[in-house]
Amino acid sequence: ILLCHYIVNTSPLLLLKYATVHTMTSIDDLLKFATLLHRLHGTERTAITPPNCDRFENSAEHTYQVTMLAWYVMMKENLKLDTEKVLKYALVHDLIEAYTGDTAIHDEEGRKTKEARETQAFETFSKEFPELGDIQTLVEQYEALADEESKFVYGIDKLIDPINNSLNDMQPSRSEGWDMDLTKKLKKDKVTQHPVAARLFEEWILHVHNTYPDF
Repeated sequence: ILLCHYIVNTSPLLLLKYATVHTMTSIDDLLKFATLLHRLHGTERTAITPPNCDRFENSAEHTYQVTMLAWYVMMKENLKLDTEKVLKYALVHDLIEAYTGDTAIHDEEGRKTKEARETQAFETFSKEFPELGDIQTLVEQYEALADEESKFVYGIDKLIDPINNSLNDMQPSRSEGWDMDLTKKLKKDKVTQHPVAARLFEEWILHVHNTYPDF
């Protein structure tokens, strides 16, 4: 999807629509952007791919899951949000991890430098792909939680790991020493950025209490 977006936004057809300066997409351009996306595939996260898998997911898998779950919830609840914006935010929300890697929520040392590393990564991305100003703007708006769509995607993003854990006997949370109190401490303020995500988190807590009473 991101590759198609790249092609469209470097197409000369946009000259007719927006009267901005674009050039034709070359195969070298395509290879360069595809390489970036492969780096996202190679970015390992700390969530296990459920159910009963013996490997961690990568950021590309995570991005796909966030995108589809956000779309699903938005349609099912008939939320009055801009669908295109929601999908775009979901697609780019962790794009910078292609440069920085994933920083786990419990990685205290990594989180101390997270903002600086991501700022540098964003600058690198902007220099490598100056033609993708719209993606740059989307990343900035998402990080700033600038509108209801970004807050919604942010909330859904913070639900993903709890959901995956509950599909996998609460792993890897158990092996990392997490319990429900710690999960709520680290997640609750984040999911409350949007009321639907906040409600689903409360429902998830009840589900875990009923399914995994020892957690």
